[in-house]
Amino acid sequence: MSATTNHSVTRSILPAVVLGVLFSLVLSGSALAMRVYDGHSRHTLRHRVTRTKHRAHKRKRAHAAVAATFNLCAKAGTVTPAGAPGAIPIWGFATGACSSATVGIPAPNLSVGEGDTVTINVENSLGEALHISIPGITLNAGSHTIPANSTGSVSFTASTPGTYLYESDGTAGRQAEVGLAGALVVNSLTAGRAYDNASTAYATQAFMVLSEIDPNLNATLTTAGALATFDMATWKPQYRLINGLAYPNTGTINAAAGNKVLLRYVNAGSEHVSMTLLGADATIVGRDGGLLPTPLGVSAETVPAGGTADEIVTVPAGSPSGSTFAIYDRNLNLVNGSAAGVGGRLRFIQVP
Repeated sequence: MSATTNHSVTRSILPAVVLGVLFSLVLSGSALAMRVYDGHSRHTLRHRVTRTKHRAHKRKRAHAAVAATFNLCAKAGTVTPAGAPGAIPIWGFATGACSSATVGIPAPNLSVGEGDTVTINVENSLGEALHISIPGITLNAGSHTIPANSTGSVSFTASTPGTYLYESDGTAGRQAEVGLAGALVVNSLTAGRAYDNASTAYATQAFMVLSEIDPNLNATLTTAGALATFDMATWKPQYRLINGLAYPNTGTINAAAGNKVLLRYVNAGSEHVSMTLLGADATIVGRDGGLLPTPLGVSAETVPAGGTADEIVTVPAGSPSGSTFAIYDRNLNLVNGSAAGVGGRLRFIQVP
């Protein structure tokens, strides 16, 4: 599928067993995705996506730009996803100094305002150089490489609202896959909108940072230089995550009946992921930090590796308290390694 092809897909007929499990979870209240094995292919795909900017339609308002500064540490750490027999090594970002920071996945969510001038300072305590990238945003001139065991920074102007991925795309994209990636949001000048357009209004928003873990890839982090030599043709994720967590630890999104929920999808992994919604209407209003010319009604949205999508879900009016609406991986990788039960990328919107 070309990058300009509509990524929206219609709901397929799910295997009866899995569908039954999902419906039982809702009632109680609670394909192999395409892999890209090298950094060049991963970034070629996402930069091919055409980001349509409607500056001509943007309201011209006085806005005093703010200088926003983030201090990040890149450091080794561990995580233990639901169902994992033990801790798994990661590389991650955290806020603050490396002397006291504890990293996890994904990287911290960064939020700025439209028009802000942004600086990201990075202290790199890892024995490998990083390369900072924000697809869809042009970084200011200068080096975007943070040398091993050193410091550096990148800066830019947040000129267009939307949802973006920030990452270290070094070691042919493997650094992002082992944890050095997160979500960046440029907030619209109009509060309560994903973009300046009134059609993107929402009452509640939630981050949906998608990633996965192959313990064999992550195990290379304990040996200097081994990450670069890992054969990605053998890459086989065992844990698929939303915001660094696998079901049943993914949490719920609370939203009142009739309200609109903005789901900010960020695919920080290397799989293309189709996320399906049951029981409510959804509309894609933006992709890769760009407002779509026409909103697209969908039942599932494929978020390419390294891509983002802004989806507005309308909670059905009149939904009684306790109603739940499942959001799940359409590829049905709803397991956590070899552990029994339902897991993976599964989360619920719930009416309080």
